[in-house]
Amino acid sequence: MYNLIMKYLISVLSISILCVNLFGFYVFASEQVNHEGGFEVSDEILAIVGDIDYGEYLSSECTTCHHAQGLDEGIPSITGWPVESFVWALHSYRSGARNHPIMEMITQRLSNEEIASLAIFFESMNN
Repeated sequence: MYNLIMKYLISVLSISILCVNLFGFYVFASEQVNHEGGFEVSDEILAIVGDIDYGEYLSSECTTCHHAQGLDEGIPSITGWPVESFVWALHSYRSGARNHPIMEMITQRLSNEEIASLAIFFESMNN
């Protein structure tokens, strides 16, 4: 009986710790401590013309969280965004001007051309 009670308590404790960690990550990830006032994207980066087909090819990682249907259920919709706004947002995450651990990690792996391609693809999508 003692072993059964101990297993139950360990299970409850493990689940509690997991919930606290997930809640802490959610709070941390949803914070947006940004320095947007001084962040700018260069004209050279804004002048890059993306490839819409390449953007569609790359978009699956984005639409894992940002719904392709334009739903805004806690995670903002990115469909229909103007290219310049999209490029600015992704570069601000990549530079650290906007803080979000997941977006920072994803944007670090993207080239300027990939960001431009995603921007033109998502601008073409209607909500």
